[in-house]
Amino acid sequence: MKASIAKYLNNAHAGFTLVFDDGCYYDSTLKTVEIFKEIEKQSGVKIKATSAQTVGFLNEKLIALWKELVAQGYYDIASHSMDHCICFNEQTPWDVRVNDAIQSKGELEKIYGIAPICYVAPNGGHTPEGCRALHDIYYANRNNKEGGSDPDTMDMYDIGVIIGRHEHKDPTPYIEFVDGLVKGGEYAIQVNHWLSEKEEDIFHAQRLDTFREECYYLASLALEGKLWIASMNDAVKYFYERKSAKISTQGNKITVSHTLDKSIFNMPLTLVIDTDEDKTIEINGTPFDIKAGKENIITIEV
Repeated sequence: MKASIAKYLNNAHAGFTLVFDDGCYYDSTLKTVEIFKEIEKQSGVKIKATSAQTVGFLNEKLIALWKELVAQGYYDIASHSMDHCICFNEQTPWDVRVNDAIQSKGELEKIYGIAPICYVAPNGGHTPEGCRALHDIYYANRNNKEGGSDPDTMDMYDIGVIIGRHEHKDPTPYIEFVDGLVKGGEYAIQVNHWLSEKEEDIFHAQRLDTFREECYYLASLALEGKLWIASMNDAVKYFYERKSAKISTQGNKITVSHTLDKSIFNMPLTLVIDTDEDKTIEINGTPFDIKAGKENIITIEV
């Protein structure tokens, strides 16, 4: 009997995250959730995205909205700096970078009761050296370089992206990008700001109809078991847990554990188990029936 931890939850072939920057687009956010609920009703696929929030852009109305959407499971929260006026590169003093990382994390924790584990550096000019200031404060950072990343080898502070743009009308390049992730077993984050029904681009907008079409395509791949649509926080938790996890096998008993802080790292993990005979086994004390001649896919709490 052999057991390993799948690269993605439920043994999906690839992973994908929708992140909306700034946290200040009230009406647009409601449109995204309308699309998520529409897809959930039709297919059963629930899309959970991440709001990367600039603390200085928030107000009481926005905070009430985000608290509701977090509670409903359609969004979680990452930091996007205090005021959007910082670049994480060598030109920005080290203490300025560290102070922003710490302060934005603390302010968002005060608001939502949960400290964000992910940062989304604003302004696009960040560098790996500049992002070292984040390493002891957050567990991951999104970059602005287009492309997928292999969770086995990727720099967690330099995760690749695809950028949602208003001028994108033909879905073919988007579909080809996502299909490439599935083929290569990679993970990527989509950079979004807000959705517009207007023909002209107004400050980083993406077309509403294009975004809806993209979400439906992502959901179709999720239904086929090819894609895990995860929030940034959930994906990062899974990647860290998978890397830290230890599997021990004794007879028909398997124990899976990790040494990370379970108050933060609370994602279930997916096991892939191969056996040469049908039998019942125990995984962390819970019985499971497994079959010979196939990959047995079992998701467990750790």
